This record gives sequence, structure tokens and C-alpha cells, in this order.
Amino acid sequence: MNNSFIHLINVSLIRGSKNILENISLTLNQFEDCIILGRNGSGKSSLINLIYGYNWCTEGDVYIFGNKFGEFPLKEVQSQIGIVESSHQETRLQRGLSIKEIISTGIFSTIGYYNELSMDEEIIIDKIIQSAKWIKDPSQKYDTLSSGEKKKTLLLRALVKKPKLLILDEPCSSLDIPSREDFLNLLSRLKKEYNFTTLYITHKTEEILPFFQKIILLKDGRLLKFGTLSNCMTDEVLSELYGLPLSIHKIENTYFTTVRRE
Repeated sequence: MNNSFIHLINVSLIRGSKNILENISLTLNQFEDCIILGRNGSGKSSLINLIYGYNWCTEGDVYIFGNKFGEFPLKEVQSQIGIVESSHQETRLQRGLSIKEIISTGIFSTIGYYNELSMDEEIIIDKIIQSAKWIKDPSQKYDTLSSGEKKKTLLLRALVKKPKLLILDEPCSSLDIPSREDFLNLLSRLKKEYNFTTLYITHKTEEILPFFQKIILLKDGRLLKFGTLSNCMTDEVLSELYGLPLSIHKIENTYFTTVRRE
């Protein structure tokens, strides 16, 4: 038993002859909201898949909410984790569902709408729809929504069971700037309301909201650096992470990265 919220000890993930993740150790406490930053193929999604239980590490130990993976029913922990993986969920979720039905699948942790809601579940769904404010017609088909509205719907789906931990895998990757800011504003508002801990994968430093405290920087499957934003968000560290001469600027609580060109 380990009392840390998330605790990884010498974790490695090997597929064939390839080290996807190598010897990663870190500890996150509850309410330490954390960014995961790195290039494509650095192991970011693989890391959150280990934390959620989609994959199992080849070596090392994973503790979530004080429980060691392999020593307890996995669904007990997964029921306390909300996850937004829009690139996969948008293609896997049952087609033809309404906004309300998509959100309701979060109650059952399914990709389709197969069960009738109880009265209590109806109240929960209606409450989260009302709190979203932008939803005018819950019966509108999910397929007819804009990209930004789809992302926001998936966010509500992830939060419907009031999880302890919310994992977001590049939720703004396909959004324009207004849609991105709309999503991030909704995330900030719902965080205050639902009080969850956040793990957020992104390529863009502009998406790092003021409430984030910690950052994981992955390079080639290894932990390049882990710690507070003030210690890790430096020109030197980011230049090493991306293999480019970069400068980081913080303006009004927003991080901007530029390439130093000759």
C-alpha cells in the first residue's frame, strides 16, 4: 500500500525490441495538476495508458490512489478516473447518439448507449448538461457538432461520475484558437466545480493553464525532467526536449515558446 495519488517506481514498457518507456519514477499527490510535454513518439500516451490501466508495465510498479496494479480489481480504480482521448473516442463511440446519450455513456463506461438511466442518473446527466450552458438541445446528434463542441461533450462525459483524476490526451489538437480557448475556459470552470486532479498531454505551451503545478517532460521514452513549472519551463530544458534553440516567455500566466533563429 502506497499513500501517494500516483506513484511510479522504475517503470518500463517494452514492445518487441523497442523501449517505449524506460525506468520512469515519479510521485504526484492529489490536486497536483500536471502537464505532460514531449515530442511525438516520446511516450506520453503510453504513460497515461499505464496509469489508466490500458497497458501493463514490463518492469516496475504502478500505484494509483494507494493501490498497486495487479493487487486489486482494475475497474475499481478506473471508475474513479475520467479520460478524454478524443482521437480514439470520436471514432469508437457508437454513431448516431445524441449529446445526452454520449454523456450518458460515461455513467456506464461504454462506447455505446445500451442501458436505461435510473432517475438518479437522469438527474446527474441533466445537471451536468445544465452546467455546461452551451448545450441548447441535448437531443442534437453528436455527429452534427463542431469539433470544439465534440471535445466539450467528451469532457462532460469524462466528468459525469465525478472522478478523482481527469486525464486529457491532447484535447485541443484539432481546434482553432477560439475553440481551444472555449474548451480551456470550460475545463477551468469545471475544475473549480468538480475538484479533480488533472493530467494533461499537450504539444503547445499556450495550453498550460494557471492551475497546473507540475510538469513531466518525456524524451525518447525517458523522463527528462519532472518538477514544478518554474523549475522545468526554462530555455535550456525545452531546447533539450525538442532539440531546437527555444526561448520560453510567460506573459499574463500564459507560456509562449519561440525558436531562436539566426
